[in-house]
Amino acid sequence: GLGGLGLYIKDGLPYEFLTTPDVFPHCLDTVSQVAWVKLCLPKPLIVGCAYLHPNATTRDKQSLRSACNAIIAKFPSIPILLLGDFNGQHSRWGASSSSGHGTFLHRSLLGPSSPWHCLNEVWPGMYGVPTRVMNHAPASIIDLALSTDITVIEDARVGGRGDFDFSSDHLPLILEVNGGQADPTPPHLLVPNRRWRFPHARNSKRAEHKRVDAIHHKFTELFDSLLSDS
Repeated sequence: GLGGLGLYIKDGLPYEFLTTPDVFPHCLDTVSQVAWVKLCLPKPLIVGCAYLHPNATTRDKQSLRSACNAIIAKFPSIPILLLGDFNGQHSRWGASSSSGHGTFLHRSLLGPSSPWHCLNEVWPGMYGVPTRVMNHAPASIIDLALSTDITVIEDARVGGRGDFDFSSDHLPLILEVNGGQADPTPPHLLVPNRRWRFPHARNSKRAEHKRVDAIHHKFTELFDSLLSDS
């Protein structure tokens, strides 16, 4: 299916959506998806949102890797961030064991010659911090933040349940980046998690409108709180 990736961008922030059928078509219609957007800041920045399904095939994982290679080849001089649920654990980022797609990520996406850096592995305070916490199962580290240039990162952390309550067992990944603004305070970037559960809508236009309004309200409150902390 087409899945459910989403990127929420602050109103008034210029951007260019890069994932279209004719440009970077990778993963648009598989169980693994990635979407890219170029933020037109004084220092341009490309942000990607990814989801790798637990049952993703080798072909799906190769598509994700191709998407990552293609975006770097197209924009070799622009810093790129990629965040999302990769459903893979590995000891490199502090997991107790390697499971899911962890080996693929370790060998193919984050190999010795890879331009990607895993912030869950290298950023102080992120290593070993669980990103998925469930009541009746061990905590896991499957939501990752990758960057081709860690010099643009001002801060990175795994958010707590007290930060934003989206009724999910996944915790948000919160990054502060230097976009070259006149304001010395860097913007806050947060990648929505596709497993966030909003109130169920009935099969009617009226109920669907209420659901969309609820989602919009939650994200508006989220970004207002981030900006007020700046």
